[in-house]
Amino acid sequence: MKKDVSIKYPDSFVSPHILADAPESSPVLLALSGGKDSRVLLHLLSEDSKAHGYELHVAHFNHMIRGEEAIRDARFCEDLAKEYGVPFHLCKEDIPALSLESGNSLEMEGRYRRYRFFEKVMTENAIPILATAHHSRDNLETVLLHMLRGTGINGMSGIAPCRTFGKNLRLVRPILRMNVEEIDKICNNLNLEYVIDSTNSDTAYLRNAIRKNVAEPLIEISPNVC
Repeated sequence: MKKDVSIKYPDSFVSPHILADAPESSPVLLALSGGKDSRVLLHLLSEDSKAHGYELHVAHFNHMIRGEEAIRDARFCEDLAKEYGVPFHLCKEDIPALSLESGNSLEMEGRYRRYRFFEKVMTENAIPILATAHHSRDNLETVLLHMLRGTGINGMSGIAPCRTFGKNLRLVRPILRMNVEEIDKICNNLNLEYVIDSTNSDTAYLRNAIRKNVAEPLIEISPNVC
């Protein structure tokens, strides 16, 4: 895997410490799926950590939904962590079984378990900031989901660039202003490899259905919507 360390930060990237209003030396944990979005964010955070002298960790959660494909993703993320020289944290939980037990949807149960794992890693390693790779289309999809379910003014604002969770922890989205085309361009220009989650095209998941049937047609009509 080639890694071009000469990349210039895009204007749509915001340092996690600016978003979290935290000292530049504060360690950061990246939620890494291995997909295109988090792959780009890993590269940007690696550069940012070198520039500002903070420790970067990565964490990967295996939901045990996709069998061998999920195992492949976990190995890919571990290899990336070794390539970038950052600590790697892995958790594997049987989300389908836990979902049946709790009565929660797969998406809800997975999110709960995933963030519980992130909080545990952060607490054990004194990491105050979690970075996720949500981008502008994710924000649009979230607004549409809120509208579908019924929301007030807060829901219409979409994903927050920074919010608190756990005990004095911050969750930040450094590429929330970045669009899909810019993510693709960075991957192509830097030859960044990534994995593809086959469930991303499964419209049985509500967010995927919103993406395919509402968000993508809306973007075609009005590209500036996100």
